[in-house]
Amino acid sequence: MRRITSAHRAELKLLFLVLLMLMSSVLSSNSQAASLPLDERRKVDLGQYGEILEDRQRRWDIDSILASNDLLRSFRPLENGDLMLRSDIKRYWLRFRLRNDTEQTQRRVMELRPANMGDVAAFLYRTKQARSTPLTPFFPPEAMIRSQQLYRITIAPNSSADVFLRIEAHGEQRLWVQLFHDIDFLVESDHVDAYNFFLLGMFCLVGAYCLLASLIYSEPLFACQSLYCLLLSLSQLMAWGYFGEAQGILPPWDGGAMLPSAIGILCCEVIFALYFPIYPKQKPGRWPQLLRALLCIHLLALLAALTVGAQSSSIILGILVPLTAATTLFAGLDGYFVSYSRLLFYYLASKAVTIVMCLLAQLSYLLGALDIYDMNATLALAGLITALTHAALLVARAYKRWRSQQQEAQRIAVVGEVNRAKGEVLARVTHDIRTPISAMLGVTELLQETQLTASQEDYLRSLQRSSHELLQLLEEAGQAARFRESDIELSSQLLSLAELVSDVLSGFRNMAAERDLELISDLSNELPSQLLGDPSRLRQLLIHSMNSAFEHSDSGFILLKIYPASPRPGHLHIEISHRGSPFSNDERQALHPQNTELADTAMSTRFAIIARLVSLMQGQASVRNSGNRDIHSLCLSLQLSVAYEESPPETNIELLGNKRLLVVDTNKTFCEVVSKQCAPWGVSAFAASNEQAALAIIRNQRLLHTDIDFVLIDHRQSDNGLQLARRIRKEFSNEGRPPSVLILAHANISYRREDLQEAGIQRVLSKPLGNIALRTALLGESHYTARGRQIDQYSSDALSYTSLHCLIAEDNASNALVLERMLKSLGITVQHADNGQQALNYFIRGHYDLVILDIEMPVMDGIEAAQRIRQFEVDEERERTPIFGLTANALDEQRDSYLQAGMDLHLVKPIRLWELAESIQRWTGYQHQKN
Repeated sequence: MRRITSAHRAELKLLFLVLLMLMSSVLSSNSQAASLPLDERRKVDLGQYGEILEDRQRRWDIDSILASNDLLRSFRPLENGDLMLRSDIKRYWLRFRLRNDTEQTQRRVMELRPANMGDVAAFLYRTKQARSTPLTPFFPPEAMIRSQQLYRITIAPNSSADVFLRIEAHGEQRLWVQLFHDIDFLVESDHVDAYNFFLLGMFCLVGAYCLLASLIYSEPLFACQSLYCLLLSLSQLMAWGYFGEAQGILPPWDGGAMLPSAIGILCCEVIFALYFPIYPKQKPGRWPQLLRALLCIHLLALLAALTVGAQSSSIILGILVPLTAATTLFAGLDGYFVSYSRLLFYYLASKAVTIVMCLLAQLSYLLGALDIYDMNATLALAGLITALTHAALLVARAYKRWRSQQQEAQRIAVVGEVNRAKGEVLARVTHDIRTPISAMLGVTELLQETQLTASQEDYLRSLQRSSHELLQLLEEAGQAARFRESDIELSSQLLSLAELVSDVLSGFRNMAAERDLELISDLSNELPSQLLGDPSRLRQLLIHSMNSAFEHSDSGFILLKIYPASPRPGHLHIEISHRGSPFSNDERQALHPQNTELADTAMSTRFAIIARLVSLMQGQASVRNSGNRDIHSLCLSLQLSVAYEESPPETNIELLGNKRLLVVDTNKTFCEVVSKQCAPWGVSAFAASNEQAALAIIRNQRLLHTDIDFVLIDHRQSDNGLQLARRIRKEFSNEGRPPSVLILAHANISYRREDLQEAGIQRVLSKPLGNIALRTALLGESHYTARGRQIDQYSSDALSYTSLHCLIAEDNASNALVLERMLKSLGITVQHADNGQQALNYFIRGHYDLVILDIEMPVMDGIEAAQRIRQFEVDEERERTPIFGLTANALDEQRDSYLQAGMDLHLVKPIRLWELAESIQRWTGYQHQKN
């Protein structure tokens, strides 16, 4: 091994010194960043040229740094991530070296982003001076349209300077330091402001459109979108510093308005997802509950946002933003894969675009590729895309609904035409079927006048009952057809509720007699005497309600009760009670307004019509079942108008003052109703359930010198009430004036004239007994008694007993034969015509006391014939002849048209003999005297 000589040692020492010098030079060059020459007009990111010193405990100021070479050598070059400031480092020092190699003074503008960086101080240190010079803001804050951290830097020719920045009281956010030439700064500021105002203008435009659309389409989601645009606008104004300091669109924020605004934007997103909706309507699953829960979380966060600090705002948004994005995205995907809705596809597409934009912007921001201004612009653009998409989706859905409504309207119009045609056919068929049934019932009426065995009478009653049931079904079918085909519009006419109820109940008189049911009408004395409403529809409503009561009633009575429902004028409550079977579930469902489509069964059809009519009269319908007394009620509330015109006073009502009426009936309800009806007339009513109780009351009142004036006896008492009448007459045979005795009986109960005279009965009243009929009867008896009429004399309202001449026009031979036999059984001479023209010819050539015209006849119908007869009477100055219309159509609207044509009465087929006799007596005064 060779020995190292001294020469070799000298060479090695020299080589080692050279290496040390090279290393020291390298280290020295790495410890100091290169200076930036100011010789170009361009925007420069100083983060690539600066140095940083972390002052964790805030120990140094600018003078101590400049005085210490060790501190100056402690600055290290900025690396990626150094400008992402941390809250655990209390103070940062940044140094930037600027060099002016030109012969001119260079001026630059330095901007720190974001503007709310914290407590920032800038110092300029020139190498030829011993101390630094503080830098002041370029512009005062009040002179700028938005807040910015700007500083003016001036470098003399052929010199260099160091710029020191001290940053403290900062949050965890990224810092950008940029250097501009004056012209470049103005150009970029103009571009930023122009872009911002473009976005703000778009937000305002979309928000105004959504606000207007919410009024046009009556869609609350449009109003929500208008609020969404307003919140985006406010967030942008605060983020860019147009309101207060520039906050930036990402937390942390110094002010307390940015976090509530951001949570409000997220709430609008959730509300849109919930009520658009983005989940499948057919199988929503738990998405509605999840979205509502998410909305509640946002509202709680909104309340908490008023008290939290800057650090907590970052945590809250860090939880809410991804939670909202994931929930709405997965709900939309689930809804799309179930419904494959095109609107949901567009929603998901816009959602994917905005999520990708936000993620890329966030990643670029963290890597330093985007500064805070670029981040603001990107997120604002994503918000604008979302607002435009939501508005477009709402418009598309509104248009889709409008198209569906148009198609549905066309479908309903077509269906309506079809139903109208079906209704006309059904009405025609029911009318044609009623004609032969009328003939059958007419024959049964005539057979009842002949001598029949007991078995034959049973067969005849069964035939009548079945025929009436068939007619009832036909009437229901005709009402349903008419109800379907017409667009119901209520008229407003003056009506008397008492007269209308009496008219309706009279139509059920024969049915109640056949089934031995009591029809009781209880009209409150507090009801207005005259109302304004549609009498036709009100009559139709009462008829359907009474029909339902008859269908369910087994025995006992049917009570029609009407009283004020509230202090509001014209607000009526109608209650139809029966004893029998309860209402079914189908009937209950048919009473709901949303189920007014006519059902398959006749009962559901009837109740659906009732519900529709009640709804038109601004009322409600319900049923009430009482299990204790087995009484079931159909309850209706209606709203009519009150006629405030002065009604004419009731004549001779003072005759009833201080009178006493005794009602003998086993039905306590009927007695109570009569007592309430008599109270306003000044009549005191007493009730007795049997003969002994009635005689006891009469005797007690005689002892008190307050005699009974009227006795109303129900035909169910012994011997059809005649036995009690005889005992009352015998009671007063020696002294005193006996009371006026009235019998109340069903229409199928007949009395012999001799029996009535022998029992001392003055009047026979037909059931059901209405308010008007009872008052008229009592007034008549009081009037005759006041004139000194003999009590034992039988009174009658007949004006003459001579035979009448009647002209009938009926094209159906069977009906004509039945009508002719009925009239002849009443002792009336009949002239028959086959059509209206022939009837008119007979009337012109002869004289007739009564004319009965069928409505639908060939050659000339009944309406035209009635008009011609009335015109002939005017031309020839003849007295007016009563004209009865005869038809199988029972609709109220058509009956009114018959009366307007000049007819006096409208008779519905089939005609009952007693009904025909009563009508003739009412209009002519004729009463047939049986042998």
